[in-house]
Amino acid sequence: MMKQKSSGLFIVTLVLALIYVFPFAILIINSLKTKFEILKDPLALPAQFNLDNFAEAFVRMDYLNAISNSLIVTLMGLVVLTIFPAMLAYYLEREPSKFKSVIFYMLVASMIIPFQAVMIRL
Repeated sequence: MMKQKSSGLFIVTLVLALIYVFPFAILIINSLKTKFEILKDPLALPAQFNLDNFAEAFVRMDYLNAISNSLIVTLMGLVVLTIFPAMLAYYLEREPSKFKSVIFYMLVASMIIPFQAVMIRL
């Protein structure tokens, strides 16, 4: 009974995995075709591998500019999120204050709220 149940679960999991992976496989296969081959038969394998689509996308999307913008935003966020929490932790630990517990509980309360609830568009 247990073997039937586990094999049935395996089959269901396999089918779901194939459903999940299929669009990505088609995307990769079609990215290696010419435009004519995609229109002719989108599910077939390419007759010859063509990397021109990647070069065209790289130029059209201004990929280097997008990467540099992402790096700038990430590095600035990293610096801010490294320095300010350390400064606040030092203050909360070393300085005697009436507001120490209030600040601490506000920090803990802010961790309870999921990010998606307070997310704003950048």
